[in-house]
Amino acid sequence: MNITESLRKEEFKFDNSIVNVIAVRNHPGLELAGLKIESLSEGEEKEMRLWLARELEKAGVVKIVRKDELDTAKLYKIHWTETKIQSKKGISSLPEGFYQKLRKLLRKMKEEARENLEKTAEYKRVIEYAKDIVNCRLRKVISIASSSIHSETILRNLTEEERKLYDIVRSIVSSWRREILESES
Repeated sequence: MNITESLRKEEFKFDNSIVNVIAVRNHPGLELAGLKIESLSEGEEKEMRLWLARELEKAGVVKIVRKDELDTAKLYKIHWTETKIQSKKGISSLPEGFYQKLRKLLRKMKEEARENLEKTAEYKRVIEYAKDIVNCRLRKVISIASSSIHSETILRNLTEEERKLYDIVRSIVSSWRREILESES
């Protein structure tokens, strides 16, 4: 599986994760192509797949209960941890679904910046923080993958996307190292 497929797989898993919603109006429910949406009463709380919740939220039927959504304050804290606190070799854990949440935050802020020029500066700042986080973690993943010491303690803090990158880089580095260090007899 290549990186693009791996990232799409993680995005698919994220979109199919279960979220809580609250009905903002009554809905009779429906069944479409084998998918059954139960009826909803205003104020009722239910669990459903994120992709479905998004569509029902767009239609004004439900409101997604956002318990762990990424916002700028959380992003700034992650940025500070990654760039100021963590050592070059250490890698901190990220919230589950971080990269999907980051992409969602960036899309949302880009849209807000299009509609409100005052939001443009904040959007640019968030883009720079996101780039810093991604670049910092990328350097750490590559460093860990090219090291000859591999600790499960370090690896458990990698996201699924980073773990896939780690596996690919480690494989390339190991192969290169073998080719260089093998002597012909």
